[in-house]
Amino acid sequence: MMGEKAVQKAAGENAEAAIQRASAILQELERQWSPECADSAAGQIAADAGLKATVLGEEEFALLQRGFALSEESGGLFDVTAAPLRKLWAEGEPAADQIGSALSLVGWETAVLNPDERSILLPRPGAAVDLSGILWGCAAEQLMAVYEEENLQGAQASFGGMQLLYGQLEEGVPLTAEIRDGDGTVLGTFTGEKMIAATRNEPVLDPRTGKMAETDLTSVTVFAEDPVYADYLADIIYVGGTAGLAPHLEAEYGVAAADSSGALYVSLSLDGVFTAAGDGEGAAP
Repeated sequence: MMGEKAVQKAAGENAEAAIQRASAILQELERQWSPECADSAAGQIAADAGLKATVLGEEEFALLQRGFALSEESGGLFDVTAAPLRKLWAEGEPAADQIGSALSLVGWETAVLNPDERSILLPRPGAAVDLSGILWGCAAEQLMAVYEEENLQGAQASFGGMQLLYGQLEEGVPLTAEIRDGDGTVLGTFTGEKMIAATRNEPVLDPRTGKMAETDLTSVTVFAEDPVYADYLADIIYVGGTAGLAPHLEAEYGVAAADSSGALYVSLSLDGVFTAAGDGEGAAP
């Protein structure tokens, strides 16, 4: 999905059916939102930019609307219209003038959304949308629903920084998943029978500057009941660095983060869920 490998394991009478349904969901989300597909929702919005509004399906518009709401909540730190910048960086590190040109096309507040018509208008040709910052969370939410509907004994999935644990693949053996640093170092593991986690441990684009964010964090994992929000928060917290970390460690959702000095920060709410690698020395509550 979107160039990322997706891995699923399942156990139970309906395991094969569940994996097929889940795979179909991932494929459909890619079809809807891949910026490289001209007939996708994202492709059509880009083609219509500066010309006319694009009418979307109910589910497509709802997800897009969520993306714009989170863009507003973040003050532009997350921006669903950052597609021109992401495309630019995908081709290699751009020059300052290239960044400036792309930035002129970015700005969630310039888009016109019409809920009655389920339409969106991007006012400038060349503008586009990119839901990659929340699309993984949307996929995780839908996959977890499939595992429950199929009444599986257990399932485990990973894709795009998202990890899902559901039930038990082997009776009496709790499911676990690793959290890694940007260099691949295992920071710890988490365990649970119904868990969804979103991890960022690679450079994240800051739509406000058009550059990769400078941060002293090397990994951020967020555990939240809402997978889309967890996916979004992972970006926001990673970019904010340790200077803005404290409020997140005290929030309702759980956070496990590591910085460039090797310190590990873990929400107290994750006690019994997250286990630091090694002896955990240096971990900060």
